[in-house]
Amino acid sequence: SRKARPLRYAVTNNQENSNWSSRNMAVLGTILMLFLIIHLRSFWYEMHFGEMPYQYLDDGTKIKDLYLITTSAFNNPLYTLFYILSMVALALHLKHGVGSAVQTIGLKLPNYEKPLKYIAGSIALIIPATFASIPIYLYIRNL
Repeated sequence: SRKARPLRYAVTNNQENSNWSSRNMAVLGTILMLFLIIHLRSFWYEMHFGEMPYQYLDDGTKIKDLYLITTSAFNNPLYTLFYILSMVALALHLKHGVGSAVQTIGLKLPNYEKPLKYIAGSIALIIPATFASIPIYLYIRNL
C-alpha cells in the first residue's frame, strides 16, 4: 500500500468533514443493539416461550393473539417513545451507512453524488418512518 501511495493520508481533528451521525456511529449502533434486544425480548421471545393470550377462531382453532401483545406494548408511553427514538437512531445510522456503502463501491462520483445522496436520504427516512408509524398509530388510537 505504501508503494502505491507513498504520501500518507491527511488526518485532521476538526469536524468540518463529517456530520454528527458519522462521528457517533458507536453510540447509534449501541442504541440499535439495545433496541433489538428489548424488541426481540418483548415480541419474539414472548411469542415462542412466554405466556401468550390465545384467540379462538369460529371453527374452534386456537391461535396466539399477537395483536393483543403488540397493542399492549404500545399502550405504554415509555415503550412507544423508546421505539420512536430507536427509529430516529436507525434513520441516522442508515443515512451514514448507505452513504458510506455508495462511497465504498466507488459510486461517489460528481455525476452521481446528488442523486445517490437523495436516494440514501430517502431510504434513511422512509424505512424508519414506516416502522415508527405503527407504534404512533397504536398509541394515539388507544388514548
